[in-house]
Amino acid sequence: MILELLTDGAPLTQRLEAARREEQTLAVAVLAALLCRRQEAAAALHAASEGPQAATGAALVALWAGDPMRALVAADRAGGDPLAEALAAEALALTARTEEAWERLARLPASHPYGAVVRAWIHRRSGAPGEALRALEHAPEIGLLGARVRRVRAEALLAGEPPDAVAARNELSAGVWRLAQLGAPDELGRAYLAMAEVEASTPGGGARAAQWLARAHPLLQSFGTTFDQERLRRAFRRFGRRAIDRLVDEGLERCLEGVRAGASRALDLARAASEQRTGGADPSVAEAELVEALEQTRERQEQLIGSLEAALVDKERTGQLVEVVRALFLLDTTEQLDAELPRLALRLGGATASLLRASGDGFETLARTSERSPSARGIEPALREALRVGSARIVGTEERKLAIIPVRYAEGDRVVVLLRSAARAAHPQGSAERLSVLGSAASAAYERARTARAVEEAAARDAATLEAIREGILTLDRDGVVQAVNGAAAGLMGLPRPRIQGQTLRELRGLGALAEAVERAATDETVALPHVDVLVRARRYAGGVVATLQELGKARQRALELVGSAARFTFDDLVGRHPAFLDALADARRVAAVDVPVLITGESGTGKELLAQAIHNASPRASHPFVGVNVAAIPRELLESELFGYERGAFTGARARGHAGRFELADQGTLLLDEIGDMPYEMQAKLLRVLQERAVTRLGGTRAIPVRARVVATTHRDLEEEIRRGAFRLDLFYRLRVVHLRLPPLRERASDVPLLVDHHLARWAARNGRAPVTVAAPVMHELQRYAWPGNVRELANLVEGVASLLPADATRIDETPPLLGRARRSSHPSPAGEPDPIVPLQELEKRALQRALSACDGNVAQAARALGIARGTFYNKMNRYGLR
Repeated sequence: MILELLTDGAPLTQRLEAARREEQTLAVAVLAALLCRRQEAAAALHAASEGPQAATGAALVALWAGDPMRALVAADRAGGDPLAEALAAEALALTARTEEAWERLARLPASHPYGAVVRAWIHRRSGAPGEALRALEHAPEIGLLGARVRRVRAEALLAGEPPDAVAARNELSAGVWRLAQLGAPDELGRAYLAMAEVEASTPGGGARAAQWLARAHPLLQSFGTTFDQERLRRAFRRFGRRAIDRLVDEGLERCLEGVRAGASRALDLARAASEQRTGGADPSVAEAELVEALEQTRERQEQLIGSLEAALVDKERTGQLVEVVRALFLLDTTEQLDAELPRLALRLGGATASLLRASGDGFETLARTSERSPSARGIEPALREALRVGSARIVGTEERKLAIIPVRYAEGDRVVVLLRSAARAAHPQGSAERLSVLGSAASAAYERARTARAVEEAAARDAATLEAIREGILTLDRDGVVQAVNGAAAGLMGLPRPRIQGQTLRELRGLGALAEAVERAATDETVALPHVDVLVRARRYAGGVVATLQELGKARQRALELVGSAARFTFDDLVGRHPAFLDALADARRVAAVDVPVLITGESGTGKELLAQAIHNASPRASHPFVGVNVAAIPRELLESELFGYERGAFTGARARGHAGRFELADQGTLLLDEIGDMPYEMQAKLLRVLQERAVTRLGGTRAIPVRARVVATTHRDLEEEIRRGAFRLDLFYRLRVVHLRLPPLRERASDVPLLVDHHLARWAARNGRAPVTVAAPVMHELQRYAWPGNVRELANLVEGVASLLPADATRIDETPPLLGRARRSSHPSPAGEPDPIVPLQELEKRALQRALSACDGNVAQAARALGIARGTFYNKMNRYGLR
């Protein structure tokens, strides 16, 4: 397959796009390598499956990137694949291991296409052009491999006896035309370089050679390997400099200006980011542009170095200048530059050197190479003039020459002063122009060091900020490549950060769904990762998208904090042995494992919400949220937004970022609709639609959000009676009452009173650090006789209140609570002639409400008018006393 890619005549970019669409990762890796897109090639190769073909592809990618040793290692993994053997032979030849290369080639048939090209290339390098031409007799003439065949053949023709420059030019012309169509930049640069050699071999072809060399230079500088760049330098030295200088002098000046402009822009961006951060604004856009500006400055510096090499490489002194500039760009900090710049300047010729910094009205010495190094004394006007004009100057007497090299820098201009005695040289070696180049390069190095320091500080600060955030943070650029990821996000994705940073998120195994959610800027969307489910929230910015990842379990805990509810009770917390109560618990245990709606009815205080929590904790949804909402406690105007949520700007007073409803917060857990019988009639239809369609739409929104929560409803009302009265929808009743659980009131299971008393007294003692408290038999008898209108809730409050009034050393309740005595007296009429007993005001109010309802046949409006109170007040008092 790889050999077919090398002999296909279609343009490489078109084939790369087709391979991407068909997700042929190995083909993407090879084609990207041929197009010199080495980062994409490495990423695609990483995603390709293991095997001999993948190893061969890795060898080709490494060889095209100029890494023959890595190519050789990859070829050895291919298990004897013929193409891999040919690639290994080429890698060995590049590292001067020609005998081993021939041993590899001996394993291949003479007709192998790539092997034939490698044989010819080694023959040509070994000085056997005739053997090279014979090796190419059966080589292919199409595709990228065919273009290479033409180049090797042209080089062999030019090296023959006698040289055949015309035939070589014809071969290269056809190869150049084919390479321009294919789009392989490095191979095209090699063809241009070969054409320069052809033209240089003909009389009067120096100017044409310089033109071809100028064409090869940018291609091989940007895309060529180290071997190609070495050939380029040899070509500059071989073909002379005059014609070349005319072509690149203008480019040199553009490079210098580009470095200055890039450094200035990076400075401005660093200041802007600092000001934004100080003002509390988001500096990410400015910092991203700062990094881009720094990269552009670095590229221009490399272009500067390349232009210097191209223009002055044939001069020994200029070569020294290039080495000094290279050494400057290897220094990372301002302190290193201050210490090393005088010593580096000595390489251009000088006995001693000093580095001075302009400060106030004078100059201070920052570094010197010896005690005899010159100072600013007596030459301050010349130093200031050099800084003003921005170019180097040579001053002094015949016996003492000084070269003054200005270095402009935003944090303090500097001057390098070189001294060379007249006994050794008339003046410091090198002209003022070359010294000015050193000053410009030093200025660029200082600015690069300063901006690099700002970027490093910003990067360190941002990295520390990311690591301090508990949520996972993930940043992608416009192409979906991961630019930043903190430890929390890497842990959730199950990969080390080096495996994620710089990679395309979509191409990482198991993270395709996450990439889709992030790229579409999802808001609070649940995504399944290989090891954990996460909640994703993404926001776009000018350079890409930033996303937060939160483990779904922690997000659910946050949801519980928002709604103020949690499932704390289990079936062990429900105490009782009465058959009716045990039957209800048995049904509840069975229904806990089944995903159906449950309706729990019973009087107020019987433990309906406790039973709902126990069902949740015994179900497969126990690890998911339990969200409870008391329908009766929320005003009807807000009930819809609380249940279903709302989008930003849905109504006046809405939160700017919108609000998730209880159905969303419950997610895959349990939603408790407490006191469902009190839900307004108009809301019942909306709730029924949500339960039927299993989807909810926020107020002001259009997106349907799936409902995955289980619904448990509770009420103290008789819903069948409410249906007859027209206060509750029959269809909603059937939707909720798939399983109906009824909790009996405490008066129907008086035998459970001792168990409940002991249970709540034990809880009270443990909570308050008191000794266990018991109840005397007569008192327990009175507790069993009591009707308990408030059911278990009333019992728990009563016994805990009585226990709290006991002396610190008392451990038994010996007196009947006064409430029980009053209740018993109120249940028996007074004998004739005796005054009526005193009845609590609440009991009288309750009786009045009951009589009014009875007299008006249940018509609340008429009963309210009869008592002279508002209908809403009447409803509130009915709810308070549990009246129907």
